[in-house]
Amino acid sequence: MNISAKKGRNIRVALLDNGVDGSHAQLEQFITLGISYCGHPGHDGQLNSYWAPSQGHGTQMASLIRDVCPKVDLYVARIQDMEAEHSRQIEIESVIKVFIVPKP
Repeated sequence: MNISAKKGRNIRVALLDNGVDGSHAQLEQFITLGISYCGHPGHDGQLNSYWAPSQGHGTQMASLIRDVCPKVDLYVARIQDMEAEHSRQIEIESVIKVFIVPKP
């Protein structure tokens, strides 16, 4: 028996990643709130959407979370990621903003 079934409530999970594909049929109903801290290159002040990820990692993590906990409310924060040598890396400043910026 999973934890959420025990109490009859959904488990709230914050997912800080490169976004979650909002059109993914098996995930869209689980996304409770989404916000972006990922700036759009060349456009000061404009942010990329949390529901249009730069790659599939965030969507894959959301799927795995949902598989483990079918009664989940996902709170998605898209953080700034960038190409690095042979990998992608996150920008720590965007992660910090998740914790210090007041939520709507």
